[in-house]
Amino acid sequence: MDPYCMANFLKYYPKAQFLTIIRNPLQSCESWCIKSINQNQNDKYKKFHDIQINIIDMLSGLNSDSFNSQASAAVRLEDIKNAPQKTMRRICAYLGIAETASLYDSTMQGLKWWGDPSSKLYGRTHSTATWDDDPTQKKVGKIFSEKDQYILATLFYPLSARFGYVQPNNQKFKIDLSEIRPLLEKPMDYELRLAKDFPPDYPDLEMTAGYKSLHGVLIGLWRVLDEFGTYPNMFRPLPELK
Repeated sequence: MDPYCMANFLKYYPKAQFLTIIRNPLQSCESWCIKSINQNQNDKYKKFHDIQINIIDMLSGLNSDSFNSQASAAVRLEDIKNAPQKTMRRICAYLGIAETASLYDSTMQGLKWWGDPSSKLYGRTHSTATWDDDPTQKKVGKIFSEKDQYILATLFYPLSARFGYVQPNNQKFKIDLSEIRPLLEKPMDYELRLAKDFPPDYPDLEMTAGYKSLHGVLIGLWRVLDEFGTYPNMFRPLPELK
């Protein structure tokens, strides 16, 4: 969320309620990166730059002041898919709207939503026969190495623990946080792999704006977690039905 745009929006809609859809963060992050790779096959540096921006946006969005100043909640995509009736009733209760049949149709103003055109599922109607290739079932590792996953999973831990993607274990989290700190000063494995395709006249990996921006954000978020043990302005789960 652009801070200027958000401030301007809240000026005119001070009672706005924020509702965010989330998904397993590490899985979702890699999915965005895969999309950037598929869209920029011929421009190696743009592919790298877009991946950096995607990761920055995901991590930075975990700690927004807006989530504390406004009524805000997040709902898991997995819950919408696996328990639609129960989840939509929670959404209705939170927003103060009536439950209607249209909430269970993938439509917008009467038009069918066929999905993201870049997805291999584009144009398909979801059914129980297609769960195996549903995005929520994807395993991570196509782009991120085990070391990359360890770093990102640690930074995503407060969200993952709050929303049930991992079992809470704050003692292990403190150990992991300490162990990843020196790793943030060095390139991640996926960065080294992508940098091999940079044109000869491009700067070295660690001199690129994409590298400096991402690692500045990684270190900044690490400091927040080291001080507070969580992201103080992280969104909260959708309330349960009373």
